[in-house]
Amino acid sequence: MKNLQADFSRPLTRNRKCDDALRQVRQIRGQLIGEYDFVARQLYQVKDARPLLMDIAKGYQENEELMAGMDSVYGSGSAKYTGEAIESFYTTPGKTGQ
Repeated sequence: MKNLQADFSRPLTRNRKCDDALRQVRQIRGQLIGEYDFVARQLYQVKDARPLLMDIAKGYQENEELMAGMDSVYGSGSAKYTGEAIESFYTTPGKTGQ
């Protein structure tokens, strides 16, 4: 699971300093989270990965230990940004995750 998270977190955290208003950043972020959703459904054999990934997003935003670990690898603010990206994928109207 750690390698899976690393594969998806690296590209996400590279874009964390970009302005979310940029359409290209939102597209890339949405594609990556969509892939994360697909892989999670396959890995955990579930029809809907939304509850699982929303729990992960919450952890990235609220669990101090998880945040510190991810931020130490990918840079300050990475965990929060990744959690917000996952949450946005599922809560923004018109997204594939909705």
